[in-house]
Amino acid sequence: MGEVFEADHRTSGRRVALKVMNHALASPEDRKRFIREGRLAASVSHLNAVYIYGSEEIYGTPVIAMELVAGGTLKDRIKRSGPLPVTEAVEAALQIIDGLEAAHAAGVLHRDIKPANCFVTAEGAVKIGDFGLSISTLARGESLLTASGSVLGTPAYASPEQLRGEDLDVVSDIYSVGATLYHLLTGRPPYEATDFVKLITEVLDKTPPSPDKLRPEIPPGLSKVVVRSLAKNRGARFADYAAFRNALLPFISAPAAPAVLGLRFIAGVVDELAAWLPSVIWLVVTGTDSFDSVIIDRTVASVWIAGSFYLFALLYYAIPEGLWGASLGKALCGLRVVGTNRVAPGIWRAFLRVLIFSAPAVIGVLGSLLVHSKDDFVARQESSGMTAYFPFWSLSTIALWITIRRRNGFAGLQDLFTRTRVVIRHAAHERPLLKSTRAERDSSGATGEKLGPYEVIHSVGATDGGELLLARDPALRRIVWIFRTRPGTAPVPARRRDLNRPGRLRWLNGHRDESAAWDAYECPDGVSFSTLHGQPQPWSAIRFWLHDLAEEIAVGNRSGNPAPPLAANRIWITAAGRAVLLDFPYPAPAGPSPILREVDPTNFSAAQRFLHSFGTDALGGPADELPTALLPSHAVPLLRSLGEARFESPEFLLGNLGSVLDKQPVISRQRRAAALVFGPAFALLVSVIMGGLLHFAHTRSTRDWPEARFPGSAELRAELRILDWLILDDDTRRAFCINIAAQHGDIVLNPEFWAHPKVKESVSRDSRLLAEEAVRDYSDATRKRRAEAERQMAASSRSVARTERLVSYYVGFSLFWIMLTVVAIVDLGCCLVLGRDLFLHLFGIATVRRRGGTAGRLVLFGRNFVAWAFCYTALPAFVIWWSLLAATPPSTTMIVIGGLLMPAIVVAASASALVRPSRGFQDVVAGTRLVPR
Repeated sequence: MGEVFEADHRTSGRRVALKVMNHALASPEDRKRFIREGRLAASVSHLNAVYIYGSEEIYGTPVIAMELVAGGTLKDRIKRSGPLPVTEAVEAALQIIDGLEAAHAAGVLHRDIKPANCFVTAEGAVKIGDFGLSISTLARGESLLTASGSVLGTPAYASPEQLRGEDLDVVSDIYSVGATLYHLLTGRPPYEATDFVKLITEVLDKTPPSPDKLRPEIPPGLSKVVVRSLAKNRGARFADYAAFRNALLPFISAPAAPAVLGLRFIAGVVDELAAWLPSVIWLVVTGTDSFDSVIIDRTVASVWIAGSFYLFALLYYAIPEGLWGASLGKALCGLRVVGTNRVAPGIWRAFLRVLIFSAPAVIGVLGSLLVHSKDDFVARQESSGMTAYFPFWSLSTIALWITIRRRNGFAGLQDLFTRTRVVIRHAAHERPLLKSTRAERDSSGATGEKLGPYEVIHSVGATDGGELLLARDPALRRIVWIFRTRPGTAPVPARRRDLNRPGRLRWLNGHRDESAAWDAYECPDGVSFSTLHGQPQPWSAIRFWLHDLAEEIAVGNRSGNPAPPLAANRIWITAAGRAVLLDFPYPAPAGPSPILREVDPTNFSAAQRFLHSFGTDALGGPADELPTALLPSHAVPLLRSLGEARFESPEFLLGNLGSVLDKQPVISRQRRAAALVFGPAFALLVSVIMGGLLHFAHTRSTRDWPEARFPGSAELRAELRILDWLILDDDTRRAFCINIAAQHGDIVLNPEFWAHPKVKESVSRDSRLLAEEAVRDYSDATRKRRAEAERQMAASSRSVARTERLVSYYVGFSLFWIMLTVVAIVDLGCCLVLGRDLFLHLFGIATVRRRGGTAGRLVLFGRNFVAWAFCYTALPAFVIWWSLLAATPPSTTMIVIGGLLMPAIVVAASASALVRPSRGFQDVVAGTRLVPR
């Protein structure tokens, strides 16, 4: 399209990169394409995109004035120094992604990303440039202005669909970023054929070698990310820039924060349940723990069975943690296992790690085999109710964690020995978009006045020292601000004209003569902070604004080009959620913010107090009062320190604000749901396991019952269980006894029947005495009484069989509520003894009073008593329901109603907390709020 020159712009005094259209391209269509490039590039205003200052014609030749980036391109860097260090290459790719994401948000698809089009500033920042092949995703008709009927792009970096001339989307640019990253890592593009036709064929059909094959120090995980971005099928690539960014973040230079113990505990519970699930199923179905079987049976078969379950648990951890850094529980909690190179440790190291972690189970079995005989082990198990290897297991488990310290990242022995750590997964800081109903600029209409190349639309309002105008750049079709000052005002200093900082507006142009003085600045979408007064903003956005302002103050003071005075009407909140300092006061509305007094940013103490007032005003409170109930507990000390100007330097302040950005700003519904479900899920798991044990024990005993040897004995056992379990009226009970004496007298009086192992195991001593008593008391019953009893038993036979089948379900259901009550008592005890809610604390949630301040023990107890109230109301209901079932045969309707009523109470009690995670029904009653810790 043309050539680029370094030039001085005489009007503005700025040094620019001037792109001059090739004289050979003289057709009207070529001129349209060139002008379109400038307009598309000008619509993108981002730190990682080359900025467009203006477009005009010089002697009839179109030119585009761009930001001059002095560090050359990434291609130049590779030619000069070879492949980039891995972390630098990844961070360069992340900056490219940021620039492309901003372009996509503005409706621009680049279509020509490659190292030669990625420019490097003197400070090392990477900017995308050369929008010559870009198209607008908002006006698809403009794509016809690319060479008609031609496929454009650089083949070595263009996606297969681009080379085929298909419709393109953001996934095509993701391919080009992947190809660029491949070049940065390996020093060569993915395809290197010198013949043009062969090169296109390779891009369409061949798969490039994995980057780690060309350069061994590249982590395999990073190679997989790059290879995925280069997939031939666009559906196999990353769906958007956010997914691509999150895949690259683990490979940046900044270390990940160590995982806190609460999250590790939750992840560990989930993982242990999943890892030993086959063993639990075996226990439920067979009634025997596989490790107990090794100690009791001491056979090869028992060792094979237990070993299989143990191997499954090892592989459950080793494969996902070795390949991807996270098993199920860690993935749900946002944790990763990493090695010294900050990536997944690999299968063999992960296998060794879990081998050490699971050693207590093996130590428990081996210790029991050495110390206890079979009979001693069984006797200890029956007397204590727990396995005899529990002491070996518990002591060795404690030994694993004696090394944990905050300074070593809470590393256990398995972490230290394998040189791994469990860390919080890197995640991009999602900056909330601005939510406001105000339209701060109206670009319709025009006054007819022109200032330089700009057409004035209307006056925004008068301010101290001048007037703010809204204008249009007709060449680039973008809106600008013009601040018109009094004639004779000094021009903007050269250092300000070239300023390129995220916390300041770009200065575009200016003019000074005896009759007029004005300066043109970019005009980003957004609102003045002063117009947000009285509209409380979320902390998730305010924390970014504070960081933006503090960063601008710090950079300005350090560079000798300080920020402008601090005031509410000098802060502009962009639509992208960034706080920008204006060089001029924005005309204040009728009800301005109370923090309009300008503060000198070089006075760091005063600047800190201003940031405190800014934060509290944004939260909707008085500028001198901190609304602690609206803040996460980790943010309260930060704002208090700002109000008291405790930070010694801007660097200390930025470090604290950066830490805040890494923490949860609000309680998500997912985290609140997890805290709600954890306790009931534990109770449900215990009840399901115990109910399952009872069910399968009954199934096994029924299957192995000696019915063939003792005909009618199965019916006898069922009748005895009914007499033993249910409360019957006297007539019904008498009918059971008469029937037992008449139908099963011979079996009851047969000592061989009671001596059979299955009978001894399944029928209690009390049941045997009951049967013998029935034969003794009713063996002489008349034929008539026997017939009446048989008719009565026949009428009850179906309900008897159904009750026999449902006993395990009744036991599991009752155990659920018993365990739930135990969980509630433990939680309430923690409130009184420790002053914290157990489950909320595990999930990083704190309880504060409605008007601020930490909730006390009694307040916590009252809140949690209300939260667990459904348990206290449902348990008596269950007792009444059980009594009704015991008195009369249960009907299907009663079972359904009873089975669904209590869960419905649980769901209803939890619904309010999920609708408003920070303030459920129990918080309304107790006058509390929930905030992130």
